[in-house]
Amino acid sequence: MTDQLRDKDCTVLTAIDDGHDDTQKIKAATILENHEIRYSLTKLADLGLIEVQQPEGNVERIINGQKRVFQHPKQAELTKKG
Repeated sequence: MTDQLRDKDCTVLTAIDDGHDDTQKIKAATILENHEIRYSLTKLADLGLIEVQQPEGNVERIINGQKRVFQHPKQAELTKKG
């Protein structure tokens, strides 16, 4: 299975393991773009390495010193296989 994973997928897995459990946190912790993260989350979920959820509602975060409110990003959690 590791031959199916790209470096970007491994980066996303490591970020999730380090507690960066949603797309915004993964982006902040890596050099990956949103579309790369979304692709990896889909691929990793298809491989059974993570579970992805889309919580309802909004989330409030401080980004670059400014308070931002936006739709809750997708959240990921490692499975036992992951």
